Amino acid sequence: MSDADRLPGLRPAVITAELQEPLDELRRFRHLFRNLYKSELKPARVKEVSALADSVVGRFTPCHRNFVSWIDELIAAEG
Repeated sequence: MSDADRLPGLRPAVITAELQEPLDELRRFRHLFRNLYKSELKPARVKEVSALADSVVGRFTPCHRNFVSWIDELIAAEG
């Protein structure tokens, strides 16, 4: 993890800056989906969001792994 990914004295970010927008897009779609009453889902939009979710999962996994490694290092240092 680079120094740019953390602030002194604070934990590192779990979500990278590059993942913020795609995750926000998925959150917006989830909100729309949960609050959809009279409208219909557009199949093309569902397909688009599904592809976005697939790409985010692959990019999120290493971010999560890095964060868990940082926690493991912190625990080991506290001994």
